Amino acid sequence: MDFEISTTQHLYDLHLQEQRDKINNSYHNLLHYSIHLSVPLMTMMMELMLLFLLHLLLLLPPSSLLLRRLMTRHSHHSIHPYSMSQLTQQFHTSLVSHPLPFCCCYHCQ
Repeated sequence: MDFEISTTQHLYDLHLQEQRDKINNSYHNLLHYSIHLSVPLMTMMMELMLLFLLHLLLLLPPSSLLLRRLMTRHSHHSIHPYSMSQLTQQFHTSLVSHPLPFCCCYHCQ
């Protein structure tokens, strides 16, 4: 009788261990795939955010203080603001020298 109980207990323990291994393996696979999927997704989101911010910057009015600071040359603390066409030209020149994957602004289309 004791032998039957110990055998049954042993089989039950083996079954439990097998189920635990399956669960751990499934969890490991899920974690592995979620990491592999999240890295490109995060990279793409960062790129889209940067492009969005860049286009917002180009849409700022010329009188904006931020844009004025970005458009100025600092030579002996004198300020020479660029015109918008010069800024756009400079932006596209920098795109040619350091191209982005794509540009969706109306100048490039």
